[in-house]
Amino acid sequence: MNDSGGAVGTFAPVSSIARWPAPLRMVAATGHRGVRVVVAVRRRFVRRRILMALWCRAVWVRARVDCVVAADVKWGRRVRFAVEPRTHSTIRVAPGCKIGDDVRIALYGGTLVLGEAVDVRARCVFGVGGRLEFGGCNMVSYGVYFHCDDAIKVGYMVAVGEYSTIADMTHTFDGPHEWFLDNVKTSPIDIGENVWLGAKVTVTPGVHIGSRSIIGANSVVVKDVPEGHLAAGVPAQVLRPVGDRGAASPPSAAASRVS
Repeated sequence: MNDSGGAVGTFAPVSSIARWPAPLRMVAATGHRGVRVVVAVRRRFVRRRILMALWCRAVWVRARVDCVVAADVKWGRRVRFAVEPRTHSTIRVAPGCKIGDDVRIALYGGTLVLGEAVDVRARCVFGVGGRLEFGGCNMVSYGVYFHCDDAIKVGYMVAVGEYSTIADMTHTFDGPHEWFLDNVKTSPIDIGENVWLGAKVTVTPGVHIGSRSIIGANSVVVKDVPEGHLAAGVPAQVLRPVGDRGAASPPSAAASRVS
């Protein structure tokens, strides 16, 4: 503070590491290297433990799982794998990915591909019977559920809001004496690049969402959304181009600001 005149002065600059004495700089550098080594060793140990547990589970049920997982993947606590007996599944996880706590991955003979820097947050569930592919630099928020029996493609820089559901299969009623759970119909889902899915969004089979689109919170997408548009509602309706004023936020958020 500067007491003369009551004006607020500036704080003295904090000394940087470059100004430390040479012995302290050497100690700091050694400590940083030691921390990096410990982190790398721990990640390799966790990776090996998880992959070994997956391999043992697959062998127990007479299944086969081909895994290619980058060494720098960050694994959360209590990550669980389930493997369907007598199936052949594939997992590809690129560098920079993060798998959060309590994530569950159920393998039913499909392929899971995580591109670079995919952030899967806590309590997500992946059911993989088809090909589930993430283009990279994706954020999958808390509690999201993917059910893939055919094919789900998630483009580059797509963000999926918490507790959303993306399923490429549905059940149908074919007769009064047939159980609907035994009647399954599938159709691929394609989500373009740089798409924002709000919280609690449901994407149904056969839907294509164009790049640079936004889906408002709590929406149910049952038909295609063109590129660069905002859609919201149950069922979701295309409202306006994203470039229009106010289209950068889901309707619920915009309404709360106005009120």
